[in-house]
Amino acid sequence: MKQAVQAIAFRKRENYEFLLLKRIPAKGGFWQPVTGGLEDETHLEGAFRELQEEASIKKDNVIRTFENVHEHQFDDTKESVFAFEVSPETEVSIQNNIYPEHEEFTWVSYTKAIEMLKWDSNKEAFTKLNLYLQDS
Repeated sequence: MKQAVQAIAFRKRENYEFLLLKRIPAKGGFWQPVTGGLEDETHLEGAFRELQEEASIKKDNVIRTFENVHEHQFDDTKESVFAFEVSPETEVSIQNNIYPEHEEFTWVSYTKAIEMLKWDSNKEAFTKLNLYLQDS
């Protein structure tokens, strides 16, 4: 079974905001968090690498990390979900990715993220994270 990671980046301004990336039309044209397959690395290392590759978010930008937010399977892939709170002034860029995967990004509220996300598994992960953030 293939291993993949999902890295939900979020920040706290007046309220929590979540980063979504829009895939290019050739890759489905839908909104999602940072995702990707594992290379020769741990799941956490893969999640940090994907944040850097897809959104230009560095480890230095991360304030706190949430492991084991959610886990799900699709096709022959098992995906582990991590969440990373980044400092509010963190700059995001999708232009540095060597793979042309995304055409735009946005920071949105939890409610808006749930409306925009295509996959139920993404919505489940965001819901679990949001409940945790409300309790903390």
